[in-house]
Amino acid sequence: MGWPFRRRVPPGGGSDPIEATRMPIGEHLEELRRRVGWALGILVVATLALFTVSHSLVDWLVSPLTRELDPATRARFQIITLSPTESLAVHLEVSFIAAIFVTAPLTFPLLWGFVAAGLYPKEKRWVHAIAPTLLVSFLAGVAFLYFGVLPWLCKFLLEWWSNPFLVQTTSLASYLTFFLWLALLMGAIFETPLVMVLLSATGVVGAAGFTKYRRHAILVATIVAAILTPPDVLSLLLVGGPFIVLYEVGVVATRLLERRRAARGTSAVPAAPAPAPE
Repeated sequence: MGWPFRRRVPPGGGSDPIEATRMPIGEHLEELRRRVGWALGILVVATLALFTVSHSLVDWLVSPLTRELDPATRARFQIITLSPTESLAVHLEVSFIAAIFVTAPLTFPLLWGFVAAGLYPKEKRWVHAIAPTLLVSFLAGVAFLYFGVLPWLCKFLLEWWSNPFLVQTTSLASYLTFFLWLALLMGAIFETPLVMVLLSATGVVGAAGFTKYRRHAILVATIVAAILTPPDVLSLLLVGGPFIVLYEVGVVATRLLERRRAARGTSAVPAAPAPAPE
């Protein structure tokens, strides 16, 4: 069967890099099954291994919830579980999510090897250049949420009504869901400039278009933030504020890209072919 990181290349494929890896549909499905099977196996082993330290992982995720609380509020705040299986389910979910990131250097090449066989060298270079930047941008957004936004957001939500007779509680599962939604949202927000540059580089939308529809983009982002975050002004500011700043960064980046392209005398959109002589 062979080690799945290496794709089988049938002989006589020709000089075309895609034709060189062309196989019948049955062999393609078998190749995909092997690679997905290896990736899932690696992921399961890593999940079980990380489950042994899941208490520390959950404590790390929960720490922003009480990090900035004053002592009186912290004394009246409790994290609870609403069912006998909730704690175990949360620890397994956290272990699985952590395993996705830990095993990415192994699982991504497995799956990428199947997709890359159908791409030309130029398309592969684009993916190699974009994928690390997307990952770094997403992780930067999650780090900004964890260290900068979430502690102060939780402080506001838990302290805005200070009542010595009020005992505040939240379930472990609901907090994890709350954190994951915010992490996905903030990670996506931090990828805004890169997405804008890609759209400009491919000729889909230019700097003028981003400038023209700035208010529409901010409105859509505000609506999405209002749906995915708690219904308060601070949440909108903490989530919508970075988007506005990063959107303006993207506008500046697209303008610089267009100026550089104009200086080189190139265009993102290929010129139309000349009409055939009559």
